[in-house]
Amino acid sequence: MLQGPCVCEEHTAQIALTANDRYVLHGPGLRTTKPETVEFPVPEVATKGGTLNLKWTVPEGLGGGGRNVQVAEVWLLCRDCH
Repeated sequence: MLQGPCVCEEHTAQIALTANDRYVLHGPGLRTTKPETVEFPVPEVATKGGTLNLKWTVPEGLGGGGRNVQVAEVWLLCRDCH
């Protein structure tokens, strides 16, 4: 489980999150508050190799100054650890 505060420059920025350039953790979506704490499940296979690379993206051609998302911290939580 991935959790952390997400601050968006614009509430209308449709930000997507991808892990390891392969696993979409969430597709483009709008934030409801600023800041907003969000939580997404992470497929086990995405962390199996010991590295988790995260990429936040907005649709091309959106314009603006290129600062559509600011992430202060991210927590990787194990919900079903034994």
